[in-house]
Amino acid sequence: MQKNSHLTWFQIPNFENPRTFFFLRHGETDWNYPEKRLQGQTDIPLNPMGHRQAEEIANMLRPPPFHRIISSDLQRAQQTAFYLHQKNPQLNSPILDHRLREIHLGDGEGLTWDDLEDSYAPGFRELWSKNTAEAYDLRFKTGESRREVLTRVLASVGDFLNNYPNETLIFVSHGFVIRSLVYLTSQIETPFFVPNCALVPFQWNQQNLVYTGSDSTTGLTQPVQNHNPYKF
Repeated sequence: MQKNSHLTWFQIPNFENPRTFFFLRHGETDWNYPEKRLQGQTDIPLNPMGHRQAEEIANMLRPPPFHRIISSDLQRAQQTAFYLHQKNPQLNSPILDHRLREIHLGDGEGLTWDDLEDSYAPGFRELWSKNTAEAYDLRFKTGESRREVLTRVLASVGDFLNNYPNETLIFVSHGFVIRSLVYLTSQIETPFFVPNCALVPFQWNQQNLVYTGSDSTTGLTQPVQNHNPYKF
């Protein structure tokens, strides 16, 4: 796929050889389901289903198609990363990086979209979920924009790819982060849902960062679905 034009605002490091890496969404929390609350950076742990999901994907990823685990420092991501390491103890312990956190949603955290209905202009919810130029600077009150999230996340990815040039890395992170990366690096324009514990591959080839859509090596990547764009 061609590089998305939104990448023009971010300086992509130049890697001579293609680098494949993975993003894994954390397992389910009670705020994902059944409560369907906007989590953001509120530090909610995995629920029993989330633990089962994390253990299941960890079992599927044996032997691992990666050499090192990097994780958001929020506990739902840390707990998911723990299962990856537990099933692959030959790997180093996960490295934590706050730059991989979910988007900060400001006054939206802990609420549902229905709770926020009267606080934002008509169309805010729909625009928030789309891959459009104006959506990159949209934010909740006192929260982050998509552009700010991608700036810190891509800085993290670039640093770790530079620090471990001969390794395939997996980054355990969050739904909005992964969806934003897919939007940024693909031609996908319609809202979609990244399931809990979905494994999503990317490739950084020289200065072209692309979402590769499926992983031909492991075949474990769950499809990105056109479903419920507001659950994160």
